[in-house]
Amino acid sequence: MFAVVSMAAGVLTVLYGTERQVKQAGLVMIVLGIIAVFLTGGVFLRPTSLVQFLAGICALASGYQLLTTGKVSL
Repeated sequence: MFAVVSMAAGVLTVLYGTERQVKQAGLVMIVLGIIAVFLTGGVFLRPTSLVQFLAGICALASGYQLLTTGKVSL
């Protein structure tokens, strides 16, 4: 439960925070939530193909660019 609340609060803080320090605190909350998920055993790791891994990394990078700049550069 802590992981879900921490990540949700972190995302909201990053998206709607006005100052840089507030956004950094949001990123810390997201990281704490991700660590909590792994420590509580809420994630089951399965074999993943390289294509799926690369598609996931591209999606994360594109989403970050979209949030920070408003457009995705290819």
